[in-house]
Amino acid sequence: MKTILIIEKETDFRALYMEGFKEDAYRIILVKCDEEALKIVEENVPDLIISDYQTPPTTSYLTMLLKANQITSVPLIIHTSYTFDLMDFTLALYATKVEYLEKSSDLNRLKNKMREMLD
Repeated sequence: MKTILIIEKETDFRALYMEGFKEDAYRIILVKCDEEALKIVEENVPDLIISDYQTPPTTSYLTMLLKANQITSVPLIIHTSYTFDLMDFTLALYATKVEYLEKSSDLNRLKNKMREMLD
């Protein structure tokens, strides 16, 4: 079973993810911030990471990539309503696979991208 780590600061979206993925054949780990995610990654590197762009108390998953360079081979979906500048894009290149999706309560596009990245 593939493990998906989801980093999401918003309570409503965490609940949406939990409900939306309960029928899927993935082990879902939901955390609120990068620091919680780093603890998870130290124990067991996930198969895919989905992150909002900004997750307190650190600035973003991109910061997490730089802190934990052992996870740069893990595919990443940045699921966010924020826009990105050139620096963010450059940092994201540290990851093997990075996709950006506009955040939506309709999880179909996200699920399709997850399947694509896990294959």
